[in-house]
Amino acid sequence: MNSLTESLLSPAHRDGMTTEAVTMVEQFIASRGGLKGMAYKTGFAMLKKARPGIVERAAHKMLPEFLAALEPLYREFQAGSGDEFATFLRQHSGRAVRSLLGVADARAATAADSTRRTYEKFRNGAEDEVTRLLPMFAELIGRRLRAS
Repeated sequence: MNSLTESLLSPAHRDGMTTEAVTMVEQFIASRGGLKGMAYKTGFAMLKKARPGIVERAAHKMLPEFLAALEPLYREFQAGSGDEFATFLRQHSGRAVRSLLGVADARAATAADSTRRTYEKFRNGAEDEVTRLLPMFAELIGRRLRAS
């Protein structure tokens, strides 16, 4: 039985998964409203202008880590009788969110001081944002698993 990473990031599937993950992030940010949404949209546009391709590079680099973090949930799903891993992830959203944030926390811990300080400023709200994003990520994973 293939791991989640093997299933979704094999050479035949990696580019598609990465492209869809970037689109998902862009759609998530575009959908955010209010002052926070305006700040996200402005910051995201500035980041993309200052560092073209950064979102694609980040997705390419971090997807394996995110999928590895979700692997224990995937194994648990496979041992059960569920039909859709996306549904399973949504039902276990707290564990999934903590797993994904663990990846970001680990990266931040080894980042340059300025990056780490910036991350620490936003970390308190990160759980809410990842919780909002999880259904989209779960659907992406589920769709790509069905196609693999």
